[in-house]
Amino acid sequence: MKVLMAQLNYQIADIDGNTQKILSVMEQHGADVDLIVFTELCITGYYPKDLLYQRSLISAQNAALDRIKQATRDLNAAVIIGYVEHNNGYGKPYFNSLGLFENGQQLVTANKQLLPVYNIFDEARHFEPGDQTGVFQFRGSKIGFLICEDGWEDSADPMYKSNPVQDLEEQGVDTIISINASPGNIGKQAQRYDLIKQTAQRCNANLVYVNQVGGIDDIVFDGASIAVNAQGQTLAQS
Repeated sequence: MKVLMAQLNYQIADIDGNTQKILSVMEQHGADVDLIVFTELCITGYYPKDLLYQRSLISAQNAALDRIKQATRDLNAAVIIGYVEHNNGYGKPYFNSLGLFENGQQLVTANKQLLPVYNIFDEARHFEPGDQTGVFQFRGSKIGFLICEDGWEDSADPMYKSNPVQDLEEQGVDTIISINASPGNIGKQAQRYDLIKQTAQRCNANLVYVNQVGGIDDIVFDGASIAVNAQGQTLAQS
């Protein structure tokens, strides 16, 4: 399976601009790869904060998401997109979600389970945590999905009730796709790479970690996307 890591610079609430960046990558590479992986909340930009209460933002995002879905009809590649999903049940109004789209259809929806409320993060203010770790059979691979914080749980000192990495280990996936909006700071890349390699070895799975790049207000995203094999050896790095 050939995977493209789409490491891009998004702007908060620039739905049209962000979507055009996504569609341009799809048009340029959609015939050459099996899967194009974009990052967390890439259509709205990360993190939209209380702009999420503006219904017009979500309506515009959903229209853009439909454009992206329809564009997959003409591609060999499937695409993974991070977006805001409406919660029709109890709790907060939205999920921080991931969708896999292929041939004009959405085949997978996975909701972020671990919602950070430290440092620059306040996701539990707007999002309801997911209750199930996403796993999907795709082109000969059993893929598991993580959304940023989902990959940072430490079972030796749990901050959360669930442990998505442990779930993937128990389900025997052979590939993990992790979409992220992970800010950079001094020492963060080394810490991140250690965690990624440990997770790949623990789950005995290839791991593709895709992060965004660029500055948004007081947050700087350092990219540094990476793919490693099940032994934790680097296959590709941005």
